[in-house]
Amino acid sequence: MTAGEITACEPRRLLAFRWREPGWQDSLDVAVRLAATGQRTAVTITETGFVRAQTAPALARDHEEGWLHHLGQLRRACERRADSQHPVSP
Repeated sequence: MTAGEITACEPRRLLAFRWREPGWQDSLDVAVRLAATGQRTAVTITETGFVRAQTAPALARDHEEGWLHHLGQLRRACERRADSQHPVSP
């Protein structure tokens, strides 16, 4: 069973957590940082601990692909929301 815990939370700036899957020797640490850049928000995700957890070599790449997928979904959702708040006149 996957298990985890929140390790840091700074509203509007940072959410960090540690999580672990069966078969890993230790947990992975994830930090999601938000930074306002004008009208936009930059999102930076850092995931560490793969060597310490003795995970399969491809897992870091798989997780990177997964985070990019989820960030893309988040971006599209934010763009749809922004478009619906500012409709274009015909």
